Amino acid sequence: MKLQTTLRKNLSIWIGSAVSIPALLAVAQAGEALTLNQYLDQVETSSPAFSSARESEEAARLKENEADLVTGPQFFATTQWGKDARQGLFFRYDSVANDSYEVGFQQQYSFGLSAKLSYSMNRFEYQGLPDALLLTNTVLAAPFFEGAPKIEVSQSLWKNAFGSETKALEKQIRSANEAQALGEALKQKMTRVEAEGAYWRLALSREALKVAEETLIRARKLSEWSGKRAALGLGDRSDALQGQAAVRLRELQLQSAQDDERAARQGFNTSRGRSGSEVNETLDKLEAASPAPQLEGFETFVGASGEKIPVREDIQASEELLHVSEATSEIGKARNTPTLELVASGSLFSREDNMGAALSSSFGTDQPQYGAGIRFVLPLDYGSWSGAREGYQRDISAAEKNLLRRRLEVEQEWLDLKHRLSESMSRLKVARELESTQKEKSDFERDRLARGRSTTYQALMFEEDYAQARLTRLRHQFESLTIAIRMKSFQPLAQKAKTE
Repeated sequence: MKLQTTLRKNLSIWIGSAVSIPALLAVAQAGEALTLNQYLDQVETSSPAFSSARESEEAARLKENEADLVTGPQFFATTQWGKDARQGLFFRYDSVANDSYEVGFQQQYSFGLSAKLSYSMNRFEYQGLPDALLLTNTVLAAPFFEGAPKIEVSQSLWKNAFGSETKALEKQIRSANEAQALGEALKQKMTRVEAEGAYWRLALSREALKVAEETLIRARKLSEWSGKRAALGLGDRSDALQGQAAVRLRELQLQSAQDDERAARQGFNTSRGRSGSEVNETLDKLEAASPAPQLEGFETFVGASGEKIPVREDIQASEELLHVSEATSEIGKARNTPTLELVASGSLFSREDNMGAALSSSFGTDQPQYGAGIRFVLPLDYGSWSGAREGYQRDISAAEKNLLRRRLEVEQEWLDLKHRLSESMSRLKVARELESTQKEKSDFERDRLARGRSTTYQALMFEEDYAQARLTRLRHQFESLTIAIRMKSFQPLAQKAKTE
């Protein structure tokens, strides 16, 4: 009887210490604490996926400035050296050497006006003049120079009427790059979402591993105790065999938990741009994570269900692609639209025997040249023109339908996540209640076993029930957290939504 009492006391000590031993080992081996925010900072700094998406977004937004070049001023300069051997009407010569230089500025305005301001200098020299002609006209023997400042303007009245084509080109460039930037911004969000999931997956795996270790230690202690009882004739052989089988089962469960934890460590490191599976940092407890997402500050649109749905970057990107289709259609139509332009030009002129004199006198008003007119071009292949216009219109229709499809997909995703989160939170509540009940039951049965009022098998089963209840609670908590993390991809956007 005394030996039996001693075994019961030892059993209580072994079972109680089984809970504290893994915790003490974890404290001894714990590394530096790494919070979720610190980990996400590492992801943003070191993850190739995040860095690539961020640089692509920045590149796309920088390329939006290319639209300003459409109506930006341009500097141009041309030079040409030539020789003309055609004969004139009044005297003979071998050829005329002509060197021309022109510099200036030109600009296309958003309202359809095209302007060009330039200055040209030309050098002429007759070569191979007859000697008889040189004796009577020595001026022709020397080169002479012509200087001319000039301004040219044209205003579109039909094709590119009041700058419609120019504006469409600007819109096409801006919207295409904005769509790319929005897509890359969403990639960054999803990278953070995946990284946060990897963080909590490792936290879950570590806690599940801890449960498996504690359960194995308890099973070994109980198996050892029941084996001693059987050897002393105080217990059944079946209890001892049941304890040994329980140990083998816990060992298999521990190995599975170790494999899961190692895979979680690899995913954890991959998300922050590191190789290998070594993770020395300690993480936040899974219980500390709140599965409730922040729902304030969303830009929304009214979905087909009548609910307000948060606007995500993929919807905005689809809107920008619709703008691209509209702009491309406008540009395509303009290519086949009749041209009607008002054109005007004016210039001053001087001709001197040296460049300096030609340059200074070219701004005089005694030799002006000016003119105005109308330019008209009409495409004659009406069938091809009409078909092309219809094709561009269908492109716009397809883009509109794609936007509607994307809105519906986002709406379905959001409503599904809300529903799943609600159900998951309900299951989590039940799982917590179950864990509490199973713990109380296990503690009570362990006390009964220590007083000889229960069997080893019964205590083992209750311990197993409690361990499974803990794992169930952890998994439901991780499930709720994963859904809430996914909903973070709908966080408030930087730009105001255009879908309302």
